[in-house]
Amino acid sequence: FNRVKATERALNQRAELGQKVRIIGGDPKFIGMTGTVSLARRIRCFVDVPGFKKPVYCFTSDVELVEEASQATGTDG
Repeated sequence: FNRVKATERALNQRAELGQKVRIIGGDPKFIGMTGTVSLARRIRCFVDVPGFKKPVYCFTSDVELVEEASQATGTDG
């Protein structure tokens, strides 16, 4: 059931190469970590997380885009 729901949510989300993302689901070992998308597919993506040799394989619904500091505050400093 959980896998089916994750797949359904992943169909509505996109991850793009080079985006900075935070892992919010999937393997509990990686939840809360941030990394960069190294490969994006239709419903899955690979995220390069600093400190790990292999990229993390996630549903696109298990990651969220991390806003850059200047974009999040709305200031151009």
